[in-house]
Amino acid sequence: MICLHTVRNFLNKTQVKDRGLFAEHLERIYRAETEEKAKDGILRLKGIYTTNQLERLAKEIKRRIKVIEVFPDEGSAERLLYLILKEMNERLNSKRLRGFNEIEWRK
Repeated sequence: MICLHTVRNFLNKTQVKDRGLFAEHLERIYRAETEEKAKDGILRLKGIYTTNQLERLAKEIKRRIKVIEVFPDEGSAERLLYLILKEMNERLNSKRLRGFNEIEWRK
């Protein structure tokens, strides 16, 4: 039952044109013969967006820090970082995943 809700959640956040392909890859992970094959499939699936998100996060932090230039204390830098992370988290939670048609999957 939990797996069903997880899959539905993933598919709801995927663009309509990519849902079929994404569902196929999720099914391959679910039906993997060994735990290692399933973990490998999950890591490949996660790695697609993780790098882009980290690069985007670093770029956004640099952009915001450049405007401020000088922080009066460590707490103000931490507050800015918290607000940036909170805003990006909200943005990513409402965003549809793109680019699944360009992925080359190993069989």
